[in-house]
Amino acid sequence: MLPIFQAPADHKYTLIAVISRFMAISHLGGQKYTVIIADQPLVLVWANHKFETVIFLVGGLHVCLNFFTRIGQHMDIAGLNEELLTEAGVCAA
Repeated sequence: MLPIFQAPADHKYTLIAVISRFMAISHLGGQKYTVIIADQPLVLVWANHKFETVIFLVGGLHVCLNFFTRIGQHMDIAGLNEELLTEAGVCAA
């Protein structure tokens, strides 16, 4: 697990430090490119030539959020609600 940065998440230098860390991890794993799914503030550092091998997928967080929302709705319609799952010991409230 990576250490927690004690800095504002939307600060330019925080973003640069986090992206650089992700790039280092990708390169250690033998990957040429680093794929990052994030929100709009990353677009601000996108133009930096240091990040030529980084692929930014903007808006992916919203796609994932909507996907999990729909799964929850289908589970609720099917009767797999929170009360049933906690009573069965599948998950906690």
